[in-house]
Amino acid sequence: MEHGLNSFDAEAQGSTLVDFGLYSYGTALLVYFVLLVLAVITLRRSALGGPLLAACLLTALWAAIITASGFASEPLLMSMQAAEVARNAAWIFLLLRLLETRLAGTGHWLASSSWLPWFAIAFTLMLSIILAGELLVERLSPLYNFSAYTTFGTWLIMAVGGLLVLEQCFRNSDAGELWAIKHLGVGLGIIFAYDFFMYAEALLFSNLDRNLW
Repeated sequence: MEHGLNSFDAEAQGSTLVDFGLYSYGTALLVYFVLLVLAVITLRRSALGGPLLAACLLTALWAAIITASGFASEPLLMSMQAAEVARNAAWIFLLLRLLETRLAGTGHWLASSSWLPWFAIAFTLMLSIILAGELLVERLSPLYNFSAYTTFGTWLIMAVGGLLVLEQCFRNSDAGELWAIKHLGVGLGIIFAYDFFMYAEALLFSNLDRNLW
């Protein structure tokens, strides 16, 4: 009887976790869709309007895929991972464009568009590592630990990269510019800091904590 109750509790907790994930990612989808509409109305002619629109669109798409995965018979893992890489790439691209405007005229290599090929190569490589890691797990179980380390390590590198670029944006902004980007800084800081915590814990234990995710 006690074992049956424990099983029932575990099932109830799992159901609650799924519902919470569905509601939270569904809310994220709604919020980023509204932000996308506002960005189209107010920022489409801005120099950073294009990157911001792309970031909002890809974040809404990421949330939509995870929300849809809650209704699917099996999680859409590869689609979710590809969407998350695209989301991270879009926000880091926006920060790099912002940093480019801050460093204009300084001669710094980020003050021109010379970083674009390296950016594209880096994220293509990270996406390949993550998707290849999933395929290795499915086909070669003895390589699971190696695949987990490389995959979670790649996610961790993305989070650290986002925090570093965000820190550089703050470092190279004056008081007025800092005030203008305060909400962007806080929002992305929370996203990348939480990703850092979650994937560092996953790298340590070779397993992603479902509750944290």
